[in-house]
Amino acid sequence: MVSGKRAPLLAASARGERFWLAIGFAVLLGLMALQTFLSLRQIEHQREQLKNVIEIGLTKFNLVGRMHAAGRERILLLQRLFMTDDPFEQEGLREAFGGQAEVFIQARQALLALPLSEAERALIERQGALSRRFHEINLKVFDLLSQGQRDEAVRLFNERLLPTQYAVLSSLTELYELQQGRAREIWTHSDRLQREARRLLLVVAALVFLIALAVAYVVFKRVHEASTARERLATYDLLTGLPNRLLIGKLLNQAIARAQRHGQPLAVMFVDLDGFKAVNDTLGHHAGDLLLVEVARRLEKSVRKSDTVGRLAGDEFVVLLEDIGTREEVLSVAEKIRTALVRPITVAGREARVSASIGIALYPENGQSAEELLHKADAAMYAVKQAGRDAFQLADDSGDKAASL
Repeated sequence: MVSGKRAPLLAASARGERFWLAIGFAVLLGLMALQTFLSLRQIEHQREQLKNVIEIGLTKFNLVGRMHAAGRERILLLQRLFMTDDPFEQEGLREAFGGQAEVFIQARQALLALPLSEAERALIERQGALSRRFHEINLKVFDLLSQGQRDEAVRLFNERLLPTQYAVLSSLTELYELQQGRAREIWTHSDRLQREARRLLLVVAALVFLIALAVAYVVFKRVHEASTARERLATYDLLTGLPNRLLIGKLLNQAIARAQRHGQPLAVMFVDLDGFKAVNDTLGHHAGDLLLVEVARRLEKSVRKSDTVGRLAGDEFVVLLEDIGTREEVLSVAEKIRTALVRPITVAGREARVSASIGIALYPENGQSAEELLHKADAAMYAVKQAGRDAFQLADDSGDKAASL
């Protein structure tokens, strides 16, 4: 039993222990609160850094893409300049060329104003030197054209100007690939931030954990936006500028949906070049690329602006005709395409000849889906190949055979 004298002392001691326990607990809570506050500030700072890096990366992606597109368009405009004798068309092409050059310069200046790594700046400086060389040669080409020395201008274009511009595009491609590597670094950095945030929030409190999830959501959203931007750049064929296989499939499905709503037929043409391999083997792949660019141009000129021309792969193209009236209209377009492609094409200073085997599938007679229509058009094209090429045929709605015209 505790004596009367010791009871007050024990009570005072208990009060003292509770006091110091409360002080210790308060200090612990204060330290936890301080740690949470500092950690939250650090997370916010890192989030802002990541946001800036992603925004700068997206801006660089867009600017490099604009420079690449402008450089490619300038090549096409120069090629078209050699193919016309109309002075008014020539003047228009030169103005368009100057406009693309202005787009290229503005994008480059905007890119130089952004924070750049040593590798990025080295690539841009190399591109600048190549662009200056391209400009000097281009002035000589224009002078030769204005003086009527067309053959000499063509030679200078093929031997010096075109290789220089391809070197410019090559340096831009390297810059684009460098940006892709940087995007992967951003992803790694964001993933590391998430792991650090989760570890921290498990220690301090559920509230901080929710804040970390919000930060992670922002990070994933930014990365998703960057991925979406890259996908947009990947929907067109780099060589011809036409919609690629991915975009063609989407456009065809949309066209079928419209045709179902409005009760309008549509046609899908599968165009495969005859003799393209011979051009590659004899004149080289560079000449083959130039030929494909010219084929794309002729296909676009052979159809309406509302129609769609796309490149699937290699020398395979697709033409989508909407709001057609009769089969005769489709056949008329097919003949126009066949006639346009059979004309000689000058590439690398030499004349090349190709023709086209064209298979045609009609909606809804030959199929109800994009896959069916492309399959039937492809089968009809192969039937043309077997029958001798340089012709077109409609698909047989009873099977994969082609119906002779």
